[in-house]
Amino acid sequence: MKMELLAPAGSMVALDAALEAGADAVYLGLNNLNARRGAQNFSQAELVEAVAKAHERNARIFLTLNIDLATREIGETARCLQLAVDSGVDAVLFADAALLKLKEYFPALEFHFSTQASVTSSAGVRAAARLGIKRVVLAREMSLAEINAAAEVGRDCGVEVEVFVQGALCMCVSGRCLISSWGGGRSGNRGACTSPCRVRWNQRRKKLDGNISKDNDLGTLLAMRDLCAVDYLAELARMGVSCVKIEGRLKSAGWVHKAVDLYRRAFNGEGVGVELESELGAYAGREMTAGYLEEKPQEMTGEYGRPAAEESAEDDEQVISPEVKLNNNVLEYNLEIISEGEKLVVTLSCESGVERWEQVKTLVRHAKRAVSLEEAAAWLRNFKIQGAELDDFACDDKEFLLPRKAVNTLADKISAALHRLKKSKSKKSVEVEVSEVVRDLVRFNRDTEFNPSQLGHKPNMVRLEWEQAEEFLAEVSPELVVVEKITAEDFAHYKEIGKNSKLAVALPSVFFEHELASLREFCAKAVEAGFMIEVNGWDGFELAKESGAEIIGGPGVAVLNPLAGAALSGNGFTAATYSLEAGQKQFEDLSQSFPLPGILYVHSRPLLACTRAVVTNEERLSLEDSRGIRLELSNENGLCYLRATEPFSIAHIKNENIKARYLCADFIGAKKALKEWNNLRKQPKNANLFNYERGLY
Repeated sequence: MKMELLAPAGSMVALDAALEAGADAVYLGLNNLNARRGAQNFSQAELVEAVAKAHERNARIFLTLNIDLATREIGETARCLQLAVDSGVDAVLFADAALLKLKEYFPALEFHFSTQASVTSSAGVRAAARLGIKRVVLAREMSLAEINAAAEVGRDCGVEVEVFVQGALCMCVSGRCLISSWGGGRSGNRGACTSPCRVRWNQRRKKLDGNISKDNDLGTLLAMRDLCAVDYLAELARMGVSCVKIEGRLKSAGWVHKAVDLYRRAFNGEGVGVELESELGAYAGREMTAGYLEEKPQEMTGEYGRPAAEESAEDDEQVISPEVKLNNNVLEYNLEIISEGEKLVVTLSCESGVERWEQVKTLVRHAKRAVSLEEAAAWLRNFKIQGAELDDFACDDKEFLLPRKAVNTLADKISAALHRLKKSKSKKSVEVEVSEVVRDLVRFNRDTEFNPSQLGHKPNMVRLEWEQAEEFLAEVSPELVVVEKITAEDFAHYKEIGKNSKLAVALPSVFFEHELASLREFCAKAVEAGFMIEVNGWDGFELAKESGAEIIGGPGVAVLNPLAGAALSGNGFTAATYSLEAGQKQFEDLSQSFPLPGILYVHSRPLLACTRAVVTNEERLSLEDSRGIRLELSNENGLCYLRATEPFSIAHIKNENIKARYLCADFIGAKKALKEWNNLRKQPKNANLFNYERGLY
């Protein structure tokens, strides 16, 4: 079987460009439920047209439904799948476990694990086979040797593997990043990432006088270079990789055509490396790298800037034949801020319309910590909001100061305004009929049999690092304890100090091929000791399943809808974690119909990102960006972890409509776990509620 060349299409003109340049397959999304909400995307009618165009050229169409799905989106997801069948779509890319249940009712479609499913080893490929999945898009962090191991296992168990070869790289392992959600409720796992990894970060340091210094500018240390693996196509083909993929649904039709054309020529044996660097690299203004493939993770990050050279229509016409119309597909918005008495009047305009709102002026107590309107505009230009870039900015007082929280509020209001304008411009809902059996499947009954506890009750579960466990368990005996960073040599002691609780050990959320043997042994010894195993990814699920363990789902496989819970239950999970990103209404919808024991995190410093890139040689750093987002960076065992500095806590909130079996207090990263435990249900000052009040977008 020849290796497939898979191209992105964020619009119909990009689809035309990809097909014109020789793509074997094209992946695209509808106007909702896909991980590139900022793209123009495809309407229901356009999807039908796109499939017809592709099939006419003997190319395939893959539909992306690759986000974490909320309860109220499951019916729409089923209709999207029916539309895919009716339109002749060839495959669906997904990450949410709900589709493991839905796929049984749509046998005409292939189902592929998206890179958002975070498969990082051959164990994840075995898990895909166990789950009946046709293909896995491997994590971009894998080396050539690791891809080879995954492809070899795939051949043995009938699962194809797909590999990214060109385009932007996420700093974090895909599907694992919560930074954008943490900073403003716009989740990268739901297609709304604001690219906080592209901004500048400062180091937080405590000075001798006890004050915190934030004047050490670390630059854009989390900003990744772009991937370019054109030199490894022949090697990937020899390994048995089924498909190579180009990232770029937010890029122009001209860029897509150039990328596909260059890779098609490389498939045919032409040397295009230098041309590719100049043609594609200049567009993004970033250096290119194959560092992960080459096991050179120190060559992944670099200074981030705006594009060094923009494409012109004349350049595009030299590449694309006349019948392919060009459209940059980059939405821009304009912003005007006028001071009127005690308020700021903000006007946002874009091609979809105009929105206007008022924002109360906030007292600035510390001018050095504030941001001028001019600086706020410069910061907003660093990233896209709802896929749109700030173009013109006007104000009547560019030196007017805003507290950083007010800048965050402004960004949130811009996001909401752009979302409303985009939504009003095009009808998003898919209108097709699904079968009665599918309607029954996605019609959730209120059922709290498994989940008697309410938000506001005393937590009955804790999550600890092993070094915290002895002191904590000497004073407290929660119903369930999960411990991280424990070795098999400590199992007997753990069993002794935790004798009054049910005990579990956690598998890491990210691990790679060289760790499989030791983790398999760890799982076997955990089962022998009588511990449950908390899994945090599909790779870990496979190892725990092989060991015969009782499995609970941790935050790495957290769910946002009851159907995903049902899928986990059907695959042997005895409890599952609610998504830490959820807002109040999403928690209520999820928990009222959850079909197995649920775990609600009420206190946590969540792991916000995990990367294999070497972003610093420091073992630990405290980071803060211009919006006041604070992260604790630690380098451990070849991975860089970014955890929230301060915890979120909703333990003090009472809500009888949010139910769970376990209310979990997570003390990973806490310096004084017992003290935090004793203060959990007190009303904290300036409590961080994560997305509970503001909601998850």
